[in-house]
Amino acid sequence: MLLSLTVGLILVSSVTANAAQVKPDWYLPHEVINQQSTAYLSKPGDRTAGLTDYYIGIVAVHPKTPGGSGRDPIIAFGTYIWLETPNVTIQGTSYNHFEVMDTGDLNYQNHSGSANWIDIYFGQWNGPGDTSNPNYIAAKNYGNANLVDYNWEEWLN
Repeated sequence: MLLSLTVGLILVSSVTANAAQVKPDWYLPHEVINQQSTAYLSKPGDRTAGLTDYYIGIVAVHPKTPGGSGRDPIIAFGTYIWLETPNVTIQGTSYNHFEVMDTGDLNYQNHSGSANWIDIYFGQWNGPGDTSNPNYIAAKNYGNANLVDYNWEEWLN
């Protein structure tokens, strides 16, 4: 896997009620080429590691360290991951970005060769006996795919 970092910073300014006070926010772009991705499902009533309900448009990522806390992801909860190509179709809708709201493969056992692996949420199912569920079929058919994506990480200076 090739991980490339685009050199440069993006400046976003937040203006407070007093326009004379401008708080600059700096972001570093991260691009990942040939990133491994998979699809996953949840059972009704489950919640993400980010403590939200599941919804289409989220992904799971590794924790920062193998075996580490599922509440401490390698890419921060709330970060958007944008796909350069291809888009991913879930339940008839094409997506080009996803929000990090969950963690998976906590021990890096299944995707150890891809620290930046993402697991794309495909919907609910009722468990192993629910093999005719359309979400299960779509996730199984998605399998493993390599993507090119990027995200923006806040630069704390």
